[in-house]
Amino acid sequence: MLNTPDFTNDYDQAEVQQNKTMAFLGYIPPLFFLPLCCTQGSKYARFHANQGLVLLIAYAAVSVVVGIMSSIFGLIGLDFIGGLFGVLEVAPVLLSVFGIVNTCKGKTRELPLIGGIRILK
Repeated sequence: MLNTPDFTNDYDQAEVQQNKTMAFLGYIPPLFFLPLCCTQGSKYARFHANQGLVLLIAYAAVSVVVGIMSSIFGLIGLDFIGGLFGVLEVAPVLLSVFGIVNTCKGKTRELPLIGGIRILK
């Protein structure tokens, strides 16, 4: 497994077990806010909501980059190269799966590459 910081021991295990489902939903990009709204101030759920928000931003950024690169290469007649950039759209999906697997295990691990970004404090 990828070597990302693991903060599981920093959280109350009863809180983790109680809020696993909401933390799980935080990794489905349009639902990142649910752990914030439905868990009554859970530190564990807030951690995963932050990861979900960062993931949503990553999804958007990758989509913009892929769209721009596909357009640029399409304009110069190299559609196949522009299409190769579409492979980048798999990365946020893999990161989402990584987060979901961790919540199912009751872990509090940062996502690779983007997990250190804190938007929700």
